Amino acid sequence: ELGGKSPVVVSRDVDLTQAVERIVVGKLLNSGQACITPDYIMVPEEKLEDVIKLIFAAVKSMYPTLLNNQQYTSVINDRHYQRLTRYLADAREKGVKTIAINPADEDFEASPNQKIPPTLIINPSDETLCMQEEIFGPLLPIKTYKAFEETIAYINSNPRPLAAYYFGNNKTEEEKFLTGTTSGGACVNDVMFHMLQKDLPFGGVGPS
Repeated sequence: ELGGKSPVVVSRDVDLTQAVERIVVGKLLNSGQACITPDYIMVPEEKLEDVIKLIFAAVKSMYPTLLNNQQYTSVINDRHYQRLTRYLADAREKGVKTIAINPADEDFEASPNQKIPPTLIINPSDETLCMQEEIFGPLLPIKTYKAFEETIAYINSNPRPLAAYYFGNNKTEEEKFLTGTTSGGACVNDVMFHMLQKDLPFGGVGPS
């Protein structure tokens, strides 16, 4: 899989509810097992708790149950199930807060079908496995920023992703994001839809 760690940057100038709903739709399509799935999101530090609450609400609305819900996809095989479980264990061992979103309070320990609930990983360091490798699953790291320029610097300090996403209504930020980062493709105020524009080329750059 050569999608890379496709970032999502959420601006301060944004319809936060709409942005989160669209991110969650994209992230949980096929339980995150798509090459242009949002891999991690970057949000203003003062918006973190609001974003977490909105993600909870969006997941509950879309997937009121998970274990026996045919609309919520299993992880493809045991190898990848174990890989994702290892990412979570690694984050917890490093003291990173993880938040499982389990609307019906179901028992995933007894799950025979390799399902993992949508799980947020809050401000993981770059030493965590979830920030070193492409996730390709229903885990979503959330990193915070103070100044918008931090987001571009962070994205550019890592290998080129297959996709990059900006949510916001600030045209100056949008221009900085689109011209200041390099990715195989990009979307503004949505995720993954650039793939549906059949007149545009589709591909990666560098490692993606």
